[in-house]
Amino acid sequence: MILNKTLNSNKKKLSSQLDLKTKKKYKINRKDNDVNKGVKFLFPIVSTMTGAAYRIENLK
Repeated sequence: MILNKTLNSNKKKLSSQLDLKTKKKYKINRKDNDVNKGVKFLFPIVSTMTGAAYRIENLK
């Protein structure tokens, strides 16, 4: 009976540790995805702006 209780408590501890790890990974992945989306959105805008500025400088 005591052994069974300790096994159950160990299982709960392990499962809660796994939950914490997966939550942390999920948060990190969400941050990475947000950064990637931002870069993919901003990169074409910035590249066209710099390209236009470069062309204007060369025309002078």
